[in-house]
Amino acid sequence: MSTNNPINTNTLQINKPLRYAVLIGWFFTLFVAVTITCLVTYFKVIKVRLVKNTPVTVSTPSPTPTPSLPINTDVTKLIDEAKTALQNSNIPVALEKTKEIIALDATNAEAYKIQATALVISEKPEEAITSYQKSLELKKDVDAYFEMGKVCEQLGKNEQAISAYTSGLEIKNDFGIRLRLARVFARNNQVEEARKNYTLVVSANDPNVSPTARLELSKLPDNRIAMTKPVKTPSPVLEVKPTPTPIATPTPEPKKVETPKIEPPKPIATPTPMLSAEDYLKRASDFYNSRDYNSTIREADKGLKVAPNDLRFYYLIGGSYSGLGNLQEALKAYRKCSPPSWNGVYSQQCAGRAKELEKKLNK
Repeated sequence: MSTNNPINTNTLQINKPLRYAVLIGWFFTLFVAVTITCLVTYFKVIKVRLVKNTPVTVSTPSPTPTPSLPINTDVTKLIDEAKTALQNSNIPVALEKTKEIIALDATNAEAYKIQATALVISEKPEEAITSYQKSLELKKDVDAYFEMGKVCEQLGKNEQAISAYTSGLEIKNDFGIRLRLARVFARNNQVEEARKNYTLVVSANDPNVSPTARLELSKLPDNRIAMTKPVKTPSPVLEVKPTPTPIATPTPEPKKVETPKIEPPKPIATPTPMLSAEDYLKRASDFYNSRDYNSTIREADKGLKVAPNDLRFYYLIGGSYSGLGNLQEALKAYRKCSPPSWNGVYSQQCAGRAKELEKKLNK
């Protein structure tokens, strides 16, 4: 048996380690190949797609901030200076300041409004209307519409005044503006529109304007009554044919003795009665309640000529100058109607307003 199947034990011991070595080498080679394939696939396919899909952020250097010009500060300062000049009745300075403001900021509505007020005081109403229009194009303002309407009334431009007052009422239902609108309608012969606005003012029960509106409403012609009455058709007039008259023979006329004519004495013209102080006070109060400050001052001055010691007129004058922005003249008027010069109903109120104006003017 041993001679027919010879077994070499040394050969078996040598082949066994060789087989393990070959197997390990094969696994190592497979590992290297797979690793290389994966790396190549990652860098050539996967990474390229990731780079394409990733948004690229380019860092741009932030610009260095440029120093901003102090335009707002300058404009605010110039507006305060223009208002102060207007309050002190220094109209040329106020106009100059508004020009400087518009040169820095052409969209400043307040500058055009101050300019318009100064032009009204300078008796340049046409230019004032232009400035009011520019101010209102930039900013809708009730007071600007009201003042523009008053200037249009002074120039007889009733349609423009109606448009200005109506636009102001769209912003705010101010019964002083509505009263002026009713008056313009009445002057423009638009009776029904005037009646409608007068009625609205009366129904408001505002003690400042409703009594005036009620009085003026009663003076409006009522065309509605005439329209409801039946119209009488005129009766036909019979045609009368003239009958021939016989021609009379002329008789000699007797001679007339001319007597001297005695002309009747001409009636002596009675002078129109002068208005009393109470009449001027009522008229000035009505103008003041409707915020027509220039007319208020005019009527109050007439009342002072009739009754120089009636210090109630100075109360209305002070309020009117304050409404026009002329604080210096307003302060003078309020001082004249403050205690101890006057101890009336509004004397303490005059003293309080005088102190307020002194504080404003001393700033």
